[in-house]
Amino acid sequence: MRLPCRNTMQAGHCVTSTGSTMVQHGSTTSSPTSSPTEAQRIALRVFFNLQSAFRNPKLKTLPLLLNLKFHFMGKPVFLIGYMGSGKSTVGKKLARSLGYEFIDTDSIISEMLGKEVSKIFAEDGEDAFRQLEHSVLVSFNDRKDTVIATGGGMPCFHDNMAIMKRIGITVYLQMQVESLIKRLNQAKVARPMLPNLPHDQLKLYIQQHLAKRSPFYEDAHLKVKGESLDLEGLAKAIKGFRL
Repeated sequence: MRLPCRNTMQAGHCVTSTGSTMVQHGSTTSSPTSSPTEAQRIALRVFFNLQSAFRNPKLKTLPLLLNLKFHFMGKPVFLIGYMGSGKSTVGKKLARSLGYEFIDTDSIISEMLGKEVSKIFAEDGEDAFRQLEHSVLVSFNDRKDTVIATGGGMPCFHDNMAIMKRIGITVYLQMQVESLIKRLNQAKVARPMLPNLPHDQLKLYIQQHLAKRSPFYEDAHLKVKGESLDLEGLAKAIKGFRL
């Protein structure tokens, strides 16, 4: 069973490895053990697509989501958490409450490549997807007044968590394992990181997977319980938050 986030300690630094890629947190060093050419090629395409988004009438979502003509004062809000924790659902409601725009990073990547995230994992590989994720995140550097639902693994790779905390407010939607299992079983969208397992094995998988990712999630500015989320209270906390 392959877990995407594996942490080890080297000379006082946290090292996260995934597949063939190893990222050392606390420094800017990344040491891939195999050629990342394909991942880099796709990631570069993200930047070119972002540059041409406003001139392409066929892209229905990106020109609105990435419209740099809008300039607001509020820092972007990044919702993080395990798959099935409700980041997209909560994000839309929170955006309405705050009067912000809403963005889903998986949707942006899917639209750019013209295929679902599960297909990107299957055809291009996880490393390529993580490069895309990172490129999209970096493009949010000057975003204002936006709620951004992130992929479950985004905080665990390429120093993404540090970037999100620097440019915005991070909110961790905490969920109990049983709640996650229930939501994931009811979900209609395929989850590329979720194996098809019976309930007892799925519970163990999520427990172990979540344990690997939790140190990244727990580093968020704000933490809220997903099962009993007080949306109004969260909106107030965000409005009163100072980086």
